[in-house]
Amino acid sequence: MNDYEHQIESLRQQLQQRDHEYERNLHQLKSQSIGGDSRTNLQENIDMIRLQRDLRDKSDELRRLQSQCASFESV
Repeated sequence: MNDYEHQIESLRQQLQQRDHEYERNLHQLKSQSIGGDSRTNLQENIDMIRLQRDLRDKSDELRRLQSQCASFESV
């Protein structure tokens, strides 16, 4: 019976931890939707778009240079 009690107590603790985590996440989501973080999210999105564009440009440049190098090696 002691093993069952231990398992029950362990499951209770896990449930409490999950409830606490859920409440923390819910509070975080509510605070984000209230307003102050929307500017931060917008700025992060703008930065992400810029970084993606830079990555695309650099990838294109790398492909061009690799192609150019391959053509020089074949000559």
